[in-house]
Amino acid sequence: MAIPYAVAALNLAVAVAGLWTRHKLGWSLYLIASLAGFILIGATTPITAVLTLITVASN
Repeated sequence: MAIPYAVAALNLAVAVAGLWTRHKLGWSLYLIASLAGFILIGATTPITAVLTLITVASN
């Protein structure tokens, strides 16, 4: 049970670290997508959220 939370924490740490690069807009959008996916459907990364939504939509 701790592994998904560790992956989510690492994902958020990488997104926050990316805010100090010259691609601030892209990293901030990634951070927002990560937080929204984790809060709404429990996905640890935006890619996982997209795969979950595709699976749900196809059924």
